[in-house]
Amino acid sequence: MDVAQVKGPLASADVGFRIGPRINAAGRMDCPEDALHTLMATDPEEARMMAARLDQHNKNRQGEEKRIHQEALDLFEAECDPEDPVIVLGSRDWHPGIVGIVASRMMRRFHKPAFIIAIDEQGMGKGSGRSIGGVSLMAAINANRDLLEAGGGHAMAAGISIHEDKLDDFRRGFAKYVSENVSEDDRLPRLHIDTEIGFAELSLGFLSSYELLHPFGSANPEPLFMSREVYLTEPPRELKNHHLKLSMKQGECWRDAMFFGAGQRELPAQPWDIAFTINRNTFRGTTSLQIVIQDVRAHQSPPA
Repeated sequence: MDVAQVKGPLASADVGFRIGPRINAAGRMDCPEDALHTLMATDPEEARMMAARLDQHNKNRQGEEKRIHQEALDLFEAECDPEDPVIVLGSRDWHPGIVGIVASRMMRRFHKPAFIIAIDEQGMGKGSGRSIGGVSLMAAINANRDLLEAGGGHAMAAGISIHEDKLDDFRRGFAKYVSENVSEDDRLPRLHIDTEIGFAELSLGFLSSYELLHPFGSANPEPLFMSREVYLTEPPRELKNHHLKLSMKQGECWRDAMFFGAGQRELPAQPWDIAFTINRNTFRGTTSLQIVIQDVRAHQSPPA
């Protein structure tokens, strides 16, 4: 927690996005024993030294992830048909411990099921896949089992072993399975709103009640809220990694918000309807309710 700079009450998001990635990074960067030694350390100084080592592994992982993600984007643009319903990319320059994260980023960016594959010097590829709702990776793997050395996982995340000379055949087979078994309408991106709420209702008291629903995770997802007719009070401020910090108002209520990864996105005309989650933000001793935007659209009046 000290190395990850986690302060205040521990939330599931802190474990999922700040502590967990540092533990996972050791395995991704081929040093899983460093995570084990950190967790088993009994001496505080040894624990601090090992935690710092995990932090360095995580920084190395971030650098590799950035490089591989950009190379995957370049390869996608150069070689892939944008009408294809799937993404399958491989390279001999990619690290097998990183491809799962990149597959997830590609899937979210293009809203297509994606396999990203690291190929070794013998031409054997190890790939990770991430999917969208409605497309089962395991069903797709089973439909193309003859092209694979191995494959397993579940509907939304899976791993495969494949020789590089079968990569194009697998891409075609994967696309064929998706086209024939999942309609275009079922592949459209959708957000499922839990409830509509006004800015005036978003108080620290509301947040305290909301936090009784913790911990959030795959079997207990964060509630997704919606607010209509929201205006920016000043131009968005872009932070590192293309995150946007926004100041917004609805009626006479003002709220700050974060919109992660939206710095290169074309935003619609105002006013907006926003879909968002909330969390507790403590900065310089002051605690506030923070809005975390998941998506925005030009304002639409509610159905009559």
